[in-house]
Order: sequence, then C-alpha cells, then structure tokens
Amino acid sequence: MEKLVVKSKVTESYCVDAMRITIGFWGIAEQVREAIEWAQEQCESFLEKISVLGIGLQNIRMLDDSVKHEGPNSVKAQRVIELNLPADLKLNSYFLNLIRHNNYICDYNVEYYIYDKHRYREVLIAQAIGKAQVQAECIAKKTGKKLLGIDNIYTSMEVYNPPKHILVGPSNSEEYQIEMELSDGLLLETKELSEEIEVTWNVE
Repeated sequence: MEKLVVKSKVTESYCVDAMRITIGFWGIAEQVREAIEWAQEQCESFLEKISVLGIGLQNIRMLDDSVKHEGPNSVKAQRVIELNLPADLKLNSYFLNLIRHNNYICDYNVEYYIYDKHRYREVLIAQAIGKAQVQAECIAKKTGKKLLGIDNIYTSMEVYNPPKHILVGPSNSEEYQIEMELSDGLLLETKELSEEIEVTWNVE
C-alpha cells in the first residue's frame, strides 16, 4: 500500500479574553530605607484599594524588588506586581484613574492575551485536516490514485500547559460603578492562533 504525505496549516484570529497588568511602584529618596518604604507604601495602598472590588491575592503575584543608586544623594527603589484578570477595558481605566487620583509614581503596562489557547485546538486541527484532505484528493486524482484513509497525523501543538492563574473579575461593588469612558467601549484586539499538521494517507 502506498503512502501520501500532505502538510497543512491553518491560522485563525480569536478575541483576547484576559489581561496581564504589570505595575512597578517607584520610591525616590536620598536614603535607601526611605526609598524602599515609599515604594512599599504605594504598593500596599494600591492593593488595599482594589481589594474592595473583590480582586483577591490569587490574581496577583510579586515580581521584583529592586534598589538603584542614581547618585550620591538619590536612591530609587521599585516594587513590581503582576495582575492576571479577565480582559476588561473598564477595569483597566479604573486602575489608571486610581493611579492618577492617588499620585502613585509607577510604571504601568497592560498586555491582552488568550487565557486558554488549548480550547481552540480541536477546531484548528479539524480545519487543518479538512484542508489536507482537499489537497490529498487533488494529488491522488491527478496521479490516478484513490485515498483509502488516514494512516497517521503529526501536529505542531506544544504540550498542553493549563493556565497557572484563575481569572476572577471585580465584583459589582459600588466602588466599581465608575462613569464609563469612551475608550471603554472599544473592541478588544484579536490574536492569531495556528495549527500545522502532517497527514499521511493510505492510497492505492
């Protein structure tokens, strides 16, 4: 029995459903101790204020503490935390307003991503197999052969690693009922996911 090997790749765009927010609080002072205390106080204040939203510590992790000497009379200390939450433009605006109103000195970055890519795997593989079958049938027809079925399939998907974070959004507390900003109504971005397979067909 002869074999026919066909490679196929499909790419689809899916809307992001999670966001990773990284905040680095800066403390700037003449002495190391004062700089560290300032960075810590800002971080503790921020965590206390968002706790009323029902955002627990399971959503937050500590990344880095650092101290830099900028000169003979200047020290910069930073405490960095990361929040993993459901994608929510309104919540992002809430955090930015919280930082602005409390005059926190910090770096702020938000990255939107797909929380669990694995759930799209079956869809992508099915599409890739369908595409491979069309290609295989075309090749078989032109060479006077007939497809008998699939011998095996190799996929490119990496070993599945379940998400490390449980995504818990804010509760419907009064504190979260802020006035909507125009940007809160924008569409979330999309990310491309791909699946590449190699299908071996039996032919005669």
